[in-house]
Amino acid sequence: MKAAMIVGSDDGNEAVRLAREQPEIGGLDLIGRVTCKKAYNVKGQKDGDNIVVMDLG
Repeated sequence: MKAAMIVGSDDGNEAVRLAREQPEIGGLDLIGRVTCKKAYNVKGQKDGDNIVVMDLG
């Protein structure tokens, strides 16, 4: 699977182009490179929105 994230634009064609340029990663073992050693919290602003990120990988 390939993906791209574009910030500050809603150009779908650009997102598709960027995603297609990404190398294949299907056979790579990336868990050790992208997984946190332990859970952590990031303090936000009192009046900000709540965001939860879960890696169920």
